[in-house]
Amino acid sequence: MGMHTISIQLNDTAAEAYRLAPVEKREWLQMLVNLLLQEFARYSPGSLLTSMDEMSREAQANGLTPEILASLLDDE
Repeated sequence: MGMHTISIQLNDTAAEAYRLAPVEKREWLQMLVNLLLQEFARYSPGSLLTSMDEMSREAQANGLTPEILASLLDDE
């Protein structure tokens, strides 16, 4: 499966946190966004919350903790 670059709008805080994050954290965030969009494509928009809950469980099973997520989002 090929990879493509897309542009999405983020608020100033999120955009700055992403720009300043180390490469490994940006890769982790890219993986999470990729999973989110794949799940969104599989389900109707009405079940987006269900998809998000499933992805949250999967991320936690893969080692993402609230502390790691906070660190990724707050890293400045």
